[in-house]
Amino acid sequence: MFTKKIIPILFMLLLATTGQLFADDFPCLEDVTISTQSGETTLLACQGDIVDGFVKFKTSSQAMPFAYVVVDESGTILLLSLGSNLDLTAFQNGSYRIYAFSFLGSLYAEVGDNIFTDELASYCYELTVNYVSLNTGAPDAGTISTDGPTLVCVGDDNADVVTFTNSTVGQDDYVYLATDSDNVIVAISEDGSFDFNGFPEGSYYVWGLSYIGNLTATVGMDINAGE
Repeated sequence: MFTKKIIPILFMLLLATTGQLFADDFPCLEDVTISTQSGETTLLACQGDIVDGFVKFKTSSQAMPFAYVVVDESGTILLLSLGSNLDLTAFQNGSYRIYAFSFLGSLYAEVGDNIFTDELASYCYELTVNYVSLNTGAPDAGTISTDGPTLVCVGDDNADVVTFTNSTVGQDDYVYLATDSDNVIVAISEDGSFDFNGFPEGSYYVWGLSYIGNLTATVGMDINAGE
């Protein structure tokens, strides 16, 4: 009777040990990177544009199965795919991240899980060491105003600093552009302050510009002609 009871216990221990050896002998790939098929790690879409349709991604190694996920900034999975061709059309007006992870065993990950805190697969899994950032939306420039004078006397060696503020509640980058009457940029300010004493006599206009990505506006550019 004693022997019959111990056999199934030994059998279960053998199965558990075998599973542990499998995971130890075949660890998931580490130090893998992800990019788009063309090598990009940043995707931008704004001013009414969208990331339309499918975007193909690749990892620096394909030696085992990979899953691809679109997550929010906290790591919550919004899209999960075993294929590397992802439809990003639905991801508008926000900041997202695309990761891949190698895995062995059963895939546990599903939409709503967190890639940093939840178990993604049964044996092992490893996230890529980087991610592809996806930023979409239309920047909100709001309105600008000033409590300072709008008529100043230039050329008298006295500072004529006028400071502007904006009403936007967005988190995008923001600058102020001073233009002449032909809408040509004559000065750019990050803090909204301009010393008009150094400007030639004339009429000037100040604009607020909210943007995503790199600022391409430069002094001498027509604000109606440049991007």
